[in-house]
Amino acid sequence: MLTTDELEVLEAIKQAWNKFLALPRCHPTEVQEGCTFIHGLQTLVMVRAAVRAHPDLFTKTGEFK
Repeated sequence: MLTTDELEVLEAIKQAWNKFLALPRCHPTEVQEGCTFIHGLQTLVMVRAAVRAHPDLFTKTGEFK
């Protein structure tokens, strides 16, 4: 399960993506490339739940709980 802070980060990513989509396009592939970056950020946040659920499978810092 994601923490409240992690859910807030995902919401902020969503809001940033929606604001980006509202901008005028300056390059034909910017939406496709931006989508890749957004998915990367979302993955970084969401994998945290997997690390908590399966700590034996992941290397983590001592500060991560």
